[in-house]
Amino acid sequence: MILLATFSNEIEAQLVESQLKEAGIEYKTEDIPGGDTVRILVFEDDLEEAKEIISAREMDSDTFMPDIEEDIDLDDFEEE
Repeated sequence: MILLATFSNEIEAQLVESQLKEAGIEYKTEDIPGGDTVRILVFEDDLEEAKEIISAREMDSDTFMPDIEEDIDLDDFEEE
């Protein structure tokens, strides 16, 4: 198996694991002693597809969160 990614957050690693499982990609998880660091390994044949899954996840969480305006006046949305 070959290293796909290293995560310092176990929850983030678990989210990627679930996406890999959903895609039918076999993986192995290794905890690195002395911290919360987790490595995910995949078979070399699945590496490119697994990288695409991670890239898509980064795009989803990176820039597509809209700014939320907290002081919304609901009167602005009343039907006329």
